[in-house]
Amino acid sequence: MSSTSSPLSLSGKPRLLVVEDEALVRIVVVEELELLGFAVVEADSVRAALAALDGGQAFNAAIVDVGLPDGRGDDLALKLRARLPSVPIVMCSGYDEDVLRKRFVGETGMAFLRKPYFTEDLIRALGQFGVAGQPDVVSAAL
Repeated sequence: MSSTSSPLSLSGKPRLLVVEDEALVRIVVVEELELLGFAVVEADSVRAALAALDGGQAFNAAIVDVGLPDGRGDDLALKLRARLPSVPIVMCSGYDEDVLRKRFVGETGMAFLRKPYFTEDLIRALGQFGVAGQPDVVSAAL
């Protein structure tokens, strides 16, 4: 990846990588994040997530589900961390959060959400790393 690649999208919105294999969950998460002012790149597998990275895009943060069809999300998080060491990662799982925390003990830039979670929880997790959306402001003359 080029070191000059900006994590902001062409619209100036922070770019997130969302890795979630459950289509309905992914659709809702992506739609909510876009409404809140993020540019989102979707991936439904480890392979698709790595392809997004290989495409040269930079990201402000990654949101990664643990249970993916072609690998474990926590293994993907380690690969993301190796390629993008300063990018915050939010791990989402229905599994025991303590197991994940132990795997990433001492790692900075990691947050953990237990599924199911609310949009507010995700925004709070991103916010702790200074990652906030840039919603479109619609103004109307009254």
